[in-house]
Amino acid sequence: QQQQRAASTSAIVTDTTTDDTNDDDDDDDDNDDDSSSKVKYTHMGFCPVRLYSIEVWNVKTGKLAAGELGYSAGSVYTSLTGFTAEDSAGSVQLATLGRYLSNGSFDMWDLGMGLEYKSRLGAKDMDRVQFVETIHKLRIKDPNVRLKCDERMGCKDIIISKSQADKKDLNDV
Repeated sequence: QQQQRAASTSAIVTDTTTDDTNDDDDDDDDNDDDSSSKVKYTHMGFCPVRLYSIEVWNVKTGKLAAGELGYSAGSVYTSLTGFTAEDSAGSVQLATLGRYLSNGSFDMWDLGMGLEYKSRLGAKDMDRVQFVETIHKLRIKDPNVRLKCDERMGCKDIIISKSQADKKDLNDV
């Protein structure tokens, strides 16, 4: 059972379409040693890693209600750890973060190991091989993707404004 749990990870993937224009087929930097233990940095590409603190504050009490630490590498955001101090605040934080990630051109949200509450929020398990291949592609797809919040906004406003924009787009079709 332990091996089975370690074989997959949960993620919300918004789009896994990638452009392979950064693929370097030039083997001039490679030597004849086929050792898989050597890392070939010329084929990895570059992407900065950015650390984020996500916070949800209760306006009435002025106290921190929920939050998480996460990081991005290219167009992949990874949740590291989270907490909640009030009932349902963690779900609100995750829903709001999901809206921000989809607005910010992130292609994948890695939520870590599969848990029931993550599935209820829409996460899908990925095969480990598929997960690693997707990470390798998306981490160099767009190194300039950033999670930005220029002003304080209510979670409800963020979630509703995105939902209304989605409905408008559907009505325009």
